[in-house]
Amino acid sequence: MAQSVFERIREEIANTQKQRYQFYVLKISFVTGLLGFGAFRVREISSYYSVLYLVPLVSVFFDFLIMGEHVSIRRLGTFLRLHSDEPEERDFEVFVTENRDRFITIGLLGFTFLSWIAAFFFLSVAKSKEGSSVAKEEVVWFVGILIAFIVAIFYALRRLNDLDDKRNEGGTPTEQVAKADSQSSS
Repeated sequence: MAQSVFERIREEIANTQKQRYQFYVLKISFVTGLLGFGAFRVREISSYYSVLYLVPLVSVFFDFLIMGEHVSIRRLGTFLRLHSDEPEERDFEVFVTENRDRFITIGLLGFTFLSWIAAFFFLSVAKSKEGSSVAKEEVVWFVGILIAFIVAIFYALRRLNDLDDKRNEGGTPTEQVAKADSQSSS
């Protein structure tokens, strides 16, 4: 028996959610590992503090992967909200669209910012042990990646909001469902 388009979309959403979760776990593992390795013996001259330069880059890389998966899930959910033959599924997608959970986004951003602060702090400690301070180029490295990250976050949030606002022949998501239900019962 062949799967319907909607069944394949639901399966794709589940697979993408699983992939996104794996990216979260990998991000936390890699960033924590880099911070730990870079901070190892940070007060000694022979420390591995140069690894700390990778922390913001790795954080942003994983955030981009996570945001890509998140946009993909939202795009598939939007399609179901607009085109599903099942009124309950459309109602659920409307409910989800109107009641988004922002905590995971806050956690994602918070972990990234905290890891950058920690990396910069450990780098400062290591540099002070060498008798120097953080160079302008190093500050530019951290700030440059931060600015690129913020721009990407705003782009992703705009893309997510566009998907939430997507209309099928106008109206709010709730109005779209009511209109589709009235058309299917006629």
